[in-house]
Amino acid sequence: MKMKIAVDDYGLHPNIDKAIRTLAERGLVHKVSIMANTVYDPEPLPDHIETGLHIDLTTFQSLGGKPLASSPFHLLRTRPLSLSEIECRMEAQLYHLTTRGFKITHIDTHQHIHLIPTILKAVKNTAIAHGISNIRCLTLQMRHHPFYFSSLLRCGFLKQTLKLQALYAGGYAMTAKLAHLNPTPNLVLMPLAQSGHYAKLLNLFVHHFHNQNAELVTHPGLPANIPNEPYLQGRAIEYQALLALAH
Repeated sequence: MKMKIAVDDYGLHPNIDKAIRTLAERGLVHKVSIMANTVYDPEPLPDHIETGLHIDLTTFQSLGGKPLASSPFHLLRTRPLSLSEIECRMEAQLYHLTTRGFKITHIDTHQHIHLIPTILKAVKNTAIAHGISNIRCLTLQMRHHPFYFSSLLRCGFLKQTLKLQALYAGGYAMTAKLAHLNPTPNLVLMPLAQSGHYAKLLNLFVHHFHNQNAELVTHPGLPANIPNEPYLQGRAIEYQALLALAH
């Protein structure tokens, strides 16, 4: 199977980690993106899992200093971003994970903040400096767009469709800059499971992309108490839908 299922936010909370480890141990996910966390150290993952750095500049527990902003939109409205400051934070987060035994094979960012040019440049510089050959690129081959967006609408994700369209529109500006760093040509962003029929959509995408060079991005977890975290209930829905793929 060429398609890979990726999960984000390992390291955000022990209950999120527990769900992701279960999926990894059952062979239901292939890539895990890890947040460097100063509150606790996440447990090791099975050796066959590709592990990446999930760069965080926006949560209250982001390593390397106070969060630069509370969201990507806030980042754009704050003071001009310092490339050197961002690179220092990325280096600190990368060092935190590698010294704890994680082999970093890819880089991506929490809340897709590397759509911002200065952050993208910092990510690219960090990847090159450490010989990391894969950076998440928000692209989807044009031949898949009609299926992707029609499936979102069929499964009840109308409210998130415009946001996802905007993310992909921004992602195409990344392509030329990251072409030599081996981005996945079809990064399939799953919508957040706050509305709609998530399990149905997941199965549609798995069936459609199973023989494609594609990566499905998900955010599973178990119930957790995380201050100022807007997306918690939907994680359990995603977790159950991924578990059901085994049947």
